[in-house]
Amino acid sequence: MARTKNTKNTDAKQLANDAIKSEQFYTLDYDQFEEIVCAYYKRDNYSFILSMESGNDVNYVFEAKKEELEDWDVEELQKFLQGTDEGCSPYILLTDLVNNNIIPEGNYLIEVSW
Repeated sequence: MARTKNTKNTDAKQLANDAIKSEQFYTLDYDQFEEIVCAYYKRDNYSFILSMESGNDVNYVFEAKKEELEDWDVEELQKFLQGTDEGCSPYILLTDLVNNNIIPEGNYLIEVSW
């Protein structure tokens, strides 16, 4: 059952102003991200959709910043680079692309629609 708040005495505009915030995002279609990944890592193909097990008409937000990858992330990236694993987490790839100055740090909105 949905919870409701007593908003009889609350101004809708004030609620909206308090709730809505503006942020900057870099936007990419999923196929543009795939092209960047394939070009940088010299891969014939990479599927964002398969890596995310994504459906259609979905948006994903990632924060990409320069930081050291965790050991298990490095292992996943190495398997991807060696070709022993077709998929790799977009988070890992975005972090690696930022670490190698291919893309800027920031929030990324990757759109899936076909």
